[in-house]
Amino acid sequence: MSAPKFIINNIERISITLVVYVVGLIENLLNIKIYRIRADRIGHLALNHDLFFRRVNAGILDNQKFILVGPMEDNSHWVANKTLYRLIKNEAIKNSKIIFICSSIIYKLLSASSAKIKESGINVELEIHSNEVEFSLYDRVLYLSKHDKQRGWNKIKFLNIPDKSKIVCVFARDSAYLYMKDGLRDWSYHDYRNADIDTYIPAIKYLIDLGYFVIRIGSTASSQVNYKNKYFLDYPFSDLRSDFMDIFLIDISTFIVGTTSGITDVATVFNIPFLGVNYAPFTESPLGKNDLFIQKKLINKSNAMVKYIDALELGVDDAYYGDIFYERTKLEYVDNSKDDILDATVEMESVINNSYILIKKDKILIDKYFSEFWKSNKRALVKTQPCISWLKKNISLYVNKA
Repeated sequence: MSAPKFIINNIERISITLVVYVVGLIENLLNIKIYRIRADRIGHLALNHDLFFRRVNAGILDNQKFILVGPMEDNSHWVANKTLYRLIKNEAIKNSKIIFICSSIIYKLLSASSAKIKESGINVELEIHSNEVEFSLYDRVLYLSKHDKQRGWNKIKFLNIPDKSKIVCVFARDSAYLYMKDGLRDWSYHDYRNADIDTYIPAIKYLIDLGYFVIRIGSTASSQVNYKNKYFLDYPFSDLRSDFMDIFLIDISTFIVGTTSGITDVATVFNIPFLGVNYAPFTESPLGKNDLFIQKKLINKSNAMVKYIDALELGVDDAYYGDIFYERTKLEYVDNSKDDILDATVEMESVINNSYILIKKDKILIDKYFSEFWKSNKRALVKTQPCISWLKKNISLYVNKA
Protein backbone atom coordinates (compact mmCIF):
# COMPACT_ATOMS: atom_id res chain seq x y z
CA MET A 1 0.00 0.00 0.00
CA SER A 2 1.38 3.41 -0.97
CA ALA A 3 1.68 6.21 1.55
CA PRO A 4 -1.19 8.73 1.71
CA LYS A 5 -0.67 11.83 -0.43
CA PHE A 6 -0.61 14.22 2.53
CA ILE A 7 2.28 12.25 4.08
CA ILE A 8 4.26 12.41 0.80
CA ASN A 9 3.59 16.15 0.53
CA ASN A 10 4.75 16.70 4.12
CA ILE A 11 7.93 14.73 3.48
CA GLU A 12 8.62 16.87 0.38
CA ARG A 13 8.05 20.10 2.32
CA ILE A 14 10.32 18.97 5.14
CA SER A 15 13.02 17.91 2.66
CA ILE A 16 12.89 21.27 0.86
CA THR A 17 13.02 23.17 4.15
CA LEU A 18 16.03 21.12 5.21
CA VAL A 19 17.83 21.74 1.90
CA VAL A 20 17.19 25.50 2.17
CA TYR A 21 18.63 25.47 5.71
CA VAL A 22 21.71 23.44 4.74
CA VAL A 23 22.45 25.61 1.67
CA GLY A 24 22.14 28.77 3.76
CA LEU A 25 24.42 27.31 6.43
CA ILE A 26 27.11 26.35 3.92
CA GLU A 27 27.02 29.67 2.08
CA ASN A 28 26.70 32.04 5.06
CA LEU A 29 28.93 30.31 7.61
CA LEU A 30 31.48 28.54 5.42
CA ASN A 31 31.48 31.09 2.58
CA ILE A 32 31.22 28.33 -0.01
CA LYS A 33 28.95 29.13 -2.95
CA ILE A 34 26.68 26.31 -4.17
CA TYR A 35 25.48 25.98 -7.75
CA ARG A 36 23.27 23.41 -9.45
CA ILE A 37 24.53 22.32 -12.88
CA ARG A 38 22.01 23.12 -15.63
CA ALA A 39 22.44 19.96 -17.67
CA ASP A 40 19.09 19.34 -19.35
CA ARG A 41 19.63 21.69 -22.33
CA ILE A 42 22.90 21.63 -24.25
CA GLY A 43 23.08 25.42 -24.67
CA HIS A 44 22.86 26.04 -20.92
CA LEU A 45 25.18 23.13 -20.24
CA ALA A 46 27.75 24.68 -22.58
CA LEU A 47 27.57 28.43 -21.98
CA ASN A 48 26.59 28.73 -18.32
CA HIS A 49 29.29 26.46 -16.96
CA ASP A 50 32.05 27.42 -19.37
CA LEU A 51 31.51 31.07 -18.43
CA PHE A 52 31.65 30.10 -14.74
CA PHE A 53 35.00 28.34 -15.24
CA ARG A 54 36.41 31.28 -17.19
CA ARG A 55 35.43 33.62 -14.37
CA VAL A 56 36.84 31.35 -11.68
CA ASN A 57 40.13 30.99 -13.56
CA ALA A 58 40.30 34.75 -14.10
CA GLY A 59 39.84 35.34 -10.37
CA ILE A 60 36.90 37.71 -10.77
CA LEU A 61 34.49 35.84 -8.46
CA ASP A 62 34.50 36.71 -4.76
CA ASN A 63 34.13 33.25 -3.24
CA GLN A 64 37.24 31.22 -2.55
CA LYS A 65 35.42 27.88 -2.83
CA PHE A 66 32.48 26.61 -4.85
CA ILE A 67 30.32 23.48 -4.81
CA LEU A 68 28.87 22.27 -8.10
CA VAL A 69 26.11 19.67 -7.83
CA GLY A 70 25.32 17.54 -10.87
CA PRO A 71 23.35 14.36 -11.63
CA MET A 72 24.78 11.01 -12.60
CA GLU A 73 25.69 11.30 -16.27
CA ASP A 74 23.82 8.18 -17.33
CA ASN A 75 20.50 9.95 -16.61
CA SER A 76 19.48 11.10 -20.11
CA HIS A 77 16.48 13.02 -18.74
CA TRP A 78 18.77 15.39 -16.85
CA VAL A 79 21.85 15.35 -19.11
CA ALA A 80 21.48 16.73 -22.65
CA ASN A 81 24.92 15.62 -23.80
CA LYS A 82 27.02 13.16 -21.82
CA THR A 83 30.33 14.05 -23.48
CA LEU A 84 29.98 17.77 -22.77
CA TYR A 85 28.83 17.00 -19.24
CA ARG A 86 31.91 14.82 -18.74
CA LEU A 87 34.18 17.68 -19.87
CA ILE A 88 32.50 20.00 -17.37
CA LYS A 89 32.70 17.44 -14.59
CA ASN A 90 36.40 16.79 -15.25
CA GLU A 91 37.17 20.52 -15.28
CA ALA A 92 35.37 20.95 -11.96
CA ILE A 93 37.15 18.02 -10.34
CA LYS A 94 40.63 19.24 -11.26
CA ASN A 95 39.97 22.83 -10.14
CA SER A 96 41.20 23.40 -6.59
CA LYS A 97 38.52 26.05 -5.99
CA ILE A 98 35.64 23.70 -6.81
CA ILE A 99 34.10 20.76 -4.98
CA PHE A 100 32.10 18.61 -7.40
CA ILE A 101 29.24 16.48 -6.08
CA CYS A 102 27.81 13.94 -8.51
CA SER A 103 24.60 12.63 -6.97
CA SER A 104 21.20 12.32 -8.63
CA ILE A 105 19.47 12.32 -5.24
CA ILE A 106 21.14 15.52 -4.01
CA TYR A 107 20.68 17.07 -7.47
CA LYS A 108 16.96 16.29 -7.44
CA LEU A 109 16.56 17.77 -3.95
CA LEU A 110 18.48 20.91 -4.93
CA SER A 111 16.41 21.28 -8.11
CA ALA A 112 13.14 20.91 -6.21
CA SER A 113 14.30 23.44 -3.62
CA SER A 114 15.73 26.01 -6.04
CA ALA A 115 12.75 28.39 -5.92
CA LYS A 116 12.55 28.32 -2.11
CA ILE A 117 16.29 28.84 -1.83
CA LYS A 118 15.99 31.89 -4.07
CA GLU A 119 13.28 33.29 -1.79
CA SER A 120 15.83 33.17 1.03
CA GLY A 121 18.15 35.42 -0.99
CA ILE A 122 20.44 32.71 -2.38
CA ASN A 123 20.55 31.72 -6.05
CA VAL A 124 21.86 28.25 -6.87
CA GLU A 125 21.34 28.62 -10.63
CA LEU A 126 24.26 29.51 -12.89
CA GLU A 127 22.85 32.11 -15.23
CA ILE A 128 24.09 33.79 -18.39
CA HIS A 129 23.00 36.95 -20.16
CA SER A 130 23.71 38.33 -23.62
CA ASN A 131 26.14 40.93 -22.30
CA GLU A 132 28.77 38.39 -21.28
CA VAL A 133 31.94 39.45 -23.07
CA GLU A 134 34.13 37.04 -21.15
CA PHE A 135 33.94 34.50 -23.97
CA SER A 136 36.11 36.91 -25.93
CA LEU A 137 38.28 38.09 -23.04
CA TYR A 138 39.33 34.87 -21.32
CA ASP A 139 41.04 31.70 -22.50
CA ARG A 140 39.25 28.57 -23.58
CA VAL A 141 38.63 26.11 -20.75
CA LEU A 142 37.01 22.93 -22.10
CA TYR A 143 39.05 20.59 -24.33
CA LEU A 144 38.63 17.10 -25.68
CA SER A 145 41.60 14.91 -24.81
CA LYS A 146 44.09 13.72 -27.43
CA HIS A 147 42.64 10.24 -26.99
CA ASP A 148 39.12 11.54 -27.68
CA LYS A 149 40.32 13.49 -30.70
CA GLN A 150 41.98 10.40 -32.17
CA ARG A 151 38.87 8.33 -31.45
CA GLY A 152 36.78 10.88 -33.32
CA TRP A 153 39.07 10.96 -36.34
CA ASN A 154 39.06 7.15 -36.43
CA LYS A 155 35.26 7.18 -36.60
CA ILE A 156 35.17 9.48 -39.64
CA LYS A 157 38.23 8.19 -41.52
CA PHE A 158 35.94 6.43 -44.00
CA LEU A 159 34.72 9.84 -45.17
CA ASN A 160 38.09 10.54 -46.82
CA ILE A 161 38.10 14.17 -45.72
CA PRO A 162 40.76 15.75 -47.98
CA ASP A 163 42.13 18.27 -45.47
CA LYS A 164 41.63 18.07 -41.70
CA SER A 165 41.98 21.83 -41.45
CA LYS A 166 39.07 22.52 -43.82
CA ILE A 167 35.84 21.32 -42.25
CA VAL A 168 32.72 23.47 -41.87
CA CYS A 169 29.65 22.41 -39.92
CA VAL A 170 26.22 23.81 -40.79
CA PHE A 171 23.07 23.76 -38.70
CA ALA A 172 19.45 24.85 -39.12
CA ARG A 173 17.23 24.67 -36.09
CA ASP A 174 13.87 22.91 -36.33
CA SER A 175 11.39 21.54 -33.80
CA ALA A 176 12.51 17.91 -33.88
CA TYR A 177 14.94 18.07 -30.95
CA LEU A 178 12.62 19.66 -28.39
CA TYR A 179 9.73 17.35 -29.23
CA MET A 180 12.09 14.40 -28.95
CA LYS A 181 13.03 15.64 -25.46
CA ASP A 182 9.42 16.26 -24.39
CA GLY A 183 6.72 15.46 -26.91
CA LEU A 184 3.89 16.45 -24.57
CA ARG A 185 4.94 20.07 -24.18
CA ASP A 186 3.99 22.81 -26.65
CA TRP A 187 7.30 24.19 -27.92
CA SER A 188 5.80 26.36 -30.67
CA TYR A 189 6.90 29.58 -28.96
CA HIS A 190 10.41 28.71 -30.23
CA ASP A 191 9.33 28.18 -33.86
CA TYR A 192 10.38 31.68 -34.93
CA ARG A 193 14.00 30.52 -34.52
CA ASN A 194 13.59 27.67 -37.03
CA ALA A 195 15.04 27.69 -40.54
CA ASP A 196 14.97 25.63 -43.73
CA ILE A 197 18.22 23.69 -44.11
CA ASP A 198 17.77 23.60 -47.90
CA THR A 199 18.35 27.36 -48.05
CA TYR A 200 21.96 26.54 -47.09
CA ILE A 201 22.59 24.47 -50.23
CA PRO A 202 24.24 27.23 -52.34
CA ALA A 203 26.55 28.01 -49.40
CA ILE A 204 27.35 24.31 -48.97
CA LYS A 205 28.21 24.03 -52.68
CA TYR A 206 30.41 27.12 -52.46
CA LEU A 207 32.37 25.71 -49.52
CA ILE A 208 32.84 22.35 -51.23
CA ASP A 209 34.13 24.12 -54.35
CA LEU A 210 36.75 25.77 -52.11
CA GLY A 211 37.92 22.39 -50.85
CA TYR A 212 35.97 22.18 -47.59
CA PHE A 213 34.22 19.08 -46.30
CA VAL A 214 30.78 20.18 -45.04
CA ILE A 215 28.86 18.42 -42.25
CA ARG A 216 25.27 19.19 -41.32
CA ILE A 217 25.18 18.78 -37.52
CA GLY A 218 22.45 18.24 -34.93
CA SER A 219 21.45 15.25 -32.84
CA THR A 220 18.14 14.98 -34.69
CA ALA A 221 16.40 16.75 -37.57
CA SER A 222 12.98 16.86 -39.18
CA SER A 223 14.16 16.18 -42.73
CA GLN A 224 17.28 15.42 -44.75
CA VAL A 225 19.07 18.01 -46.84
CA ASN A 226 17.97 17.89 -50.47
CA TYR A 227 21.57 17.60 -51.62
CA LYS A 228 24.08 14.81 -52.13
CA ASN A 229 27.85 15.08 -52.51
CA LYS A 230 30.79 12.93 -51.46
CA TYR A 231 32.15 15.96 -49.59
CA PHE A 232 28.91 16.51 -47.66
CA LEU A 233 27.58 14.52 -44.70
CA ASP A 234 23.98 14.79 -43.46
CA TYR A 235 25.12 13.71 -40.01
CA PRO A 236 21.76 13.45 -38.13
CA PHE A 237 20.74 10.72 -40.57
CA SER A 238 24.03 8.82 -40.43
CA ASP A 239 25.20 5.92 -38.28
CA LEU A 240 27.81 8.23 -36.72
CA ARG A 241 25.29 10.09 -34.55
CA SER A 242 26.22 10.09 -30.84
CA ASP A 243 26.70 12.52 -27.96
CA PHE A 244 30.45 12.30 -28.48
CA MET A 245 30.34 13.01 -32.21
CA ASP A 246 27.97 15.96 -31.66
CA ILE A 247 30.79 17.63 -29.73
CA PHE A 248 33.78 16.31 -31.69
CA LEU A 249 32.55 17.56 -35.07
CA ILE A 250 32.24 21.11 -33.78
CA ASP A 251 35.66 20.95 -32.16
CA ILE A 252 37.40 20.08 -35.45
CA SER A 253 35.58 22.70 -37.53
CA THR A 254 37.21 25.70 -39.17
CA PHE A 255 33.97 27.57 -38.53
CA ILE A 256 30.25 26.95 -38.01
CA VAL A 257 27.29 28.30 -40.00
CA GLY A 258 23.96 28.09 -38.25
CA THR A 259 21.00 29.41 -36.33
CA THR A 260 20.69 30.20 -32.63
CA SER A 261 20.58 26.91 -30.76
CA GLY A 262 22.27 24.93 -28.01
CA ILE A 263 24.44 22.95 -30.41
CA THR A 264 25.91 26.11 -31.97
CA ASP A 265 26.60 27.44 -28.45
CA VAL A 266 29.20 24.68 -28.19
CA ALA A 267 31.19 26.56 -30.85
CA THR A 268 31.37 29.52 -28.47
CA VAL A 269 32.88 27.52 -25.61
CA PHE A 270 35.41 25.92 -28.00
CA ASN A 271 36.30 29.34 -29.48
CA ILE A 272 35.29 28.12 -32.95
CA PRO A 273 34.25 31.06 -35.17
CA PHE A 274 30.48 31.12 -35.70
CA LEU A 275 28.49 32.66 -38.54
CA GLY A 276 24.95 33.17 -37.27
CA VAL A 277 22.30 33.11 -39.99
CA ASN A 278 18.55 33.54 -39.55
CA TYR A 279 19.53 35.06 -36.22
CA ALA A 280 16.57 35.65 -33.91
CA PRO A 281 15.32 37.27 -31.79
CA PHE A 282 16.44 40.46 -33.47
CA THR A 283 17.76 41.81 -30.15
CA GLU A 284 20.44 39.10 -29.84
CA SER A 285 23.89 38.63 -31.33
CA PRO A 286 26.57 35.91 -31.13
CA LEU A 287 28.97 35.96 -28.19
CA GLY A 288 32.29 34.86 -29.68
CA LYS A 289 35.27 37.02 -30.55
CA ASN A 290 35.43 36.02 -34.23
CA ASP A 291 31.70 35.69 -34.91
CA LEU A 292 29.61 37.34 -37.62
CA PHE A 293 25.85 37.23 -38.17
CA ILE A 294 22.82 38.16 -40.27
CA GLN A 295 19.30 38.38 -38.88
CA LYS A 296 15.77 37.43 -39.76
CA LYS A 297 13.77 40.46 -40.88
CA LEU A 298 10.52 41.66 -39.34
CA ILE A 299 7.21 42.32 -41.11
CA ASN A 300 3.89 43.68 -39.83
CA LYS A 301 0.32 42.53 -40.56
CA SER A 302 0.45 44.26 -43.94
CA ASN A 303 3.62 42.36 -44.87
CA ALA A 304 5.55 45.63 -44.79
CA MET A 305 9.15 45.53 -43.58
CA VAL A 306 9.63 46.98 -40.09
CA LYS A 307 12.91 48.56 -39.05
CA TYR A 308 14.72 46.85 -36.20
CA ILE A 309 15.31 50.21 -34.55
CA ASP A 310 11.56 50.92 -34.68
CA ALA A 311 10.75 47.48 -33.29
CA LEU A 312 12.89 48.31 -30.24
CA GLU A 313 10.40 51.05 -29.40
CA LEU A 314 7.69 48.41 -28.99
CA GLY A 315 9.57 46.83 -26.07
CA VAL A 316 11.67 43.68 -26.14
CA ASP A 317 11.38 42.08 -22.69
CA ASP A 318 9.34 39.20 -24.17
CA ALA A 319 11.27 39.01 -27.47
CA TYR A 320 12.56 35.52 -26.66
CA TYR A 321 9.00 34.14 -26.43
CA GLY A 322 7.79 34.14 -30.00
CA ASP A 323 4.09 33.64 -29.28
CA ILE A 324 3.87 36.39 -26.66
CA PHE A 325 5.94 38.79 -28.76
CA TYR A 326 3.68 38.23 -31.79
CA GLU A 327 0.45 38.65 -29.82
CA ARG A 328 1.69 41.96 -28.45
CA THR A 329 3.39 43.41 -31.56
CA LYS A 330 1.86 41.48 -34.48
CA LEU A 331 5.36 41.30 -35.96
CA GLU A 332 6.54 38.16 -37.73
CA TYR A 333 10.02 37.00 -38.70
CA VAL A 334 11.11 36.43 -42.29
CA ASP A 335 13.91 33.94 -42.99
CA ASN A 336 17.13 34.85 -44.76
CA SER A 337 17.20 33.99 -48.45
CA LYS A 338 19.61 31.52 -50.06
CA ASP A 339 21.55 34.48 -51.44
CA ASP A 340 21.75 36.12 -47.99
CA ILE A 341 23.23 32.96 -46.51
CA LEU A 342 25.61 32.45 -49.42
CA ASP A 343 26.88 36.05 -49.27
CA ALA A 344 27.42 35.77 -45.52
CA THR A 345 29.27 32.47 -45.95
CA VAL A 346 31.54 33.95 -48.63
CA GLU A 347 32.36 36.82 -46.29
CA MET A 348 32.96 34.59 -43.28
CA GLU A 349 35.31 32.34 -45.22
CA SER A 350 37.31 35.31 -46.45
CA VAL A 351 37.54 36.77 -42.93
CA ILE A 352 38.73 33.42 -41.55
CA ASN A 353 41.46 33.30 -44.17
CA ASN A 354 42.45 36.96 -43.71
CA SER A 355 41.54 37.83 -47.28
CA TYR A 356 38.75 40.30 -46.48
CA ILE A 357 39.72 43.97 -46.37
CA LEU A 358 37.42 46.58 -44.81
CA ILE A 359 37.20 49.71 -46.93
CA LYS A 360 36.14 53.14 -45.73
CA LYS A 361 32.49 52.67 -46.79
CA ASP A 362 32.33 49.39 -44.83
CA LYS A 363 33.62 51.08 -41.69
CA ILE A 364 31.02 53.82 -42.03
CA LEU A 365 28.24 51.20 -42.13
CA ILE A 366 29.63 49.44 -39.06
CA ASP A 367 29.86 52.73 -37.16
CA LYS A 368 26.23 53.55 -38.05
CA TYR A 369 25.07 50.14 -36.84
CA PHE A 370 26.83 50.43 -33.48
CA SER A 371 26.08 54.12 -32.88
CA GLU A 372 22.33 53.78 -33.49
CA PHE A 373 20.83 50.29 -33.28
CA TRP A 374 23.41 48.65 -31.03
CA LYS A 375 23.48 51.61 -28.67
CA SER A 376 19.66 51.62 -28.46
CA ASN A 377 19.34 47.87 -27.90
CA LYS A 378 19.74 47.14 -24.21
CA ARG A 379 20.02 43.39 -24.84
CA ALA A 380 22.82 43.50 -27.45
CA LEU A 381 25.78 44.53 -25.34
CA VAL A 382 28.31 42.28 -27.04
CA LYS A 383 29.86 44.17 -29.95
CA THR A 384 29.48 41.44 -32.54
CA GLN A 385 29.65 42.77 -36.08
CA PRO A 386 26.96 41.94 -38.65
CA CYS A 387 28.22 40.86 -42.06
CA ILE A 388 29.16 43.77 -44.31
CA SER A 389 27.33 42.10 -47.20
CA TRP A 390 24.20 42.21 -45.03
CA LEU A 391 24.66 45.79 -43.81
CA LYS A 392 25.13 47.06 -47.36
CA LYS A 393 21.66 45.83 -48.25
CA ASN A 394 19.91 46.46 -44.92
CA ILE A 395 21.51 49.38 -43.07
CA SER A 396 18.20 51.27 -43.35
CA LEU A 397 16.65 48.75 -40.97
CA TYR A 398 19.09 49.67 -38.22
CA VAL A 399 19.22 53.46 -38.38
CA ASN A 400 16.71 56.30 -38.41
CA LYS A 401 18.21 57.78 -41.55
CA ALA A 402 20.51 55.76 -43.81
